[in-house]
Amino acid sequence: MLAASLCPTWVLAGGAIPDETLATPPGIRIKFTYFGDPRVNIQPPRRVFADASNLPLYVRDRAPSGKPTCAGEDETLWHRALAPAGARPLGQWSLVRCNDGAMQWAFRSHAVYSYAKDKGFVPSPVHPFSGQRNMSPYDRANGQGLEDGAWQALVVGPDPAFVTPPGIGVSEVGSASGQALVDDAGHTLYVFQGSGAIGHDWIPLVAPMLATNRLGRFSVQVRPDGLSQWAVDQAPLYRYRRDYFAGDANGNSSDTRFRVALLMRYFMPAGISIRQDEIRGGVLMTEAGHRTLYAQDFLYIDSWGGQNARGKRGSPAAGEELGVAGCVDGCLQTWHPLKAPDKATATGDWAIYVRPDGSKQWAYQGFALYTYNDDGPDQLNGQDVYNISVPLSTSDVPVARNFGTYWRAASVSAWAPGGYREKADEEAHQ
Repeated sequence: MLAASLCPTWVLAGGAIPDETLATPPGIRIKFTYFGDPRVNIQPPRRVFADASNLPLYVRDRAPSGKPTCAGEDETLWHRALAPAGARPLGQWSLVRCNDGAMQWAFRSHAVYSYAKDKGFVPSPVHPFSGQRNMSPYDRANGQGLEDGAWQALVVGPDPAFVTPPGIGVSEVGSASGQALVDDAGHTLYVFQGSGAIGHDWIPLVAPMLATNRLGRFSVQVRPDGLSQWAVDQAPLYRYRRDYFAGDANGNSSDTRFRVALLMRYFMPAGISIRQDEIRGGVLMTEAGHRTLYAQDFLYIDSWGGQNARGKRGSPAAGEELGVAGCVDGCLQTWHPLKAPDKATATGDWAIYVRPDGSKQWAYQGFALYTYNDDGPDQLNGQDVYNISVPLSTSDVPVARNFGTYWRAASVSAWAPGGYREKADEEAHQ
C-alpha cells in the first residue's frame, strides 16, 4: 500500500491560456485505446491522455476534488504520473506536491496515475488479405472502471461541466488541431470576430424560435434579417459552406475574421502548421518554405482502388513498428527527416524517434515525418511514392507484410480503426 507520506499535500492551479486551453503539457501524450475487449464488445477506440511511455492515464473520480487520492491505493498497481523537473501548470493540468518532494500531475484537480497492467506499445495486427495494419484489440485501458467504476481513464475532451445547447456539440477537428464546437451534422463551427460584409460561403447557425436566450457561455442574437443566431462568448457562430466532411476546417484560410470555435487546442511543434486541403482534409507542413510533410506507411490493398486521399493509414502502432528504419542510407537522399530539438519531448500526438546518427526526429500519430526533395512550396509531389517488395516465395502471397511501403502526405484527418477482427480471430484459434 502507498505510504501516507506519498500523498499530495497541495495543488498548484494552472492559469488561463491564450487561444483556448492547450490539451497537454510537455510529456503528456494522446493515444487511441479500447475500453473493454473489442472482440467481444465492438466499440470504437477512445482518445485518452497518456504518459511519456504511452500508458493511459487515470483518475479515481470518487475522491473529493482537490483532495489527496492516493491513500489506501495499491502502489504495485497504480503508479503516480510524476511531472518532470521544471514542469508548470497548464490549463486544467496542475501539479501536486507529495510529502516525499515529488511532483505529480493532476487533471481537473484529481491526481493522475497509470495502471501497471496496461501496455504502452502493442504490435499492430495485419489484415490477412489487405495488408492494412490496424489497432490491436489488446491495446486496452485495462484499469477503466475498476473498483466498481471508481477509476476512469482520462478521455480527451472538454470539461463535462461545459454545457452546449441542442444542435451544438463538441468533436475533434483534426484540420484545426483540437476539439471544437460542431453542428448536429458534425460540421465545424466558427466564431466571427470582425466587422463588415460577410461572404455567401458563411452560413449563420440559426437558433430555434424558442431557444433559451442564455445557456452558460451561449446566447442568442437577433440578426438584421430577423433570424435568431447562436453565439458563444457573444461571438456569433457560423459554418463554412466549403467544409465538405466532418472535421474539415477549410474556412481557417478563407477569412481572417473567422476562427474555429476551439475549446481544446492540441500541441503543435514550433515551425509546423496545417495547410487546409479540401481533398485531404488538412496536411502538415513546415512554416519555413511551406514544405509538405510526409509519412512512410506500410503498403496495403484498398478495395476501392489505391490509397485513400483522406489519409487512410495504418494505426499509430504501425508507425511505431516502422519507426525510422524504413528510411536510411540512400532513402535520405530523397526524403529528409523532420528534425526535433535535442530537448524536445513527446507531447500530445507528437512523439520523438532517435535516428541511427543520434539525432531526434518528430513523429505524428506514430509515423515519422519527412520532407520530399522534389517538392517546392505548397507542392505534393511525394504523394503515393511506392516501395514495393516482391515475395521470394509463393507461400508468402498474399502475406501483407511483404507488400512494401508507400509515402503519403501527413494528413490530420481522424484515423479510424478497422480490420483487427480477422487477426484477433486468427490468434484466438492458435
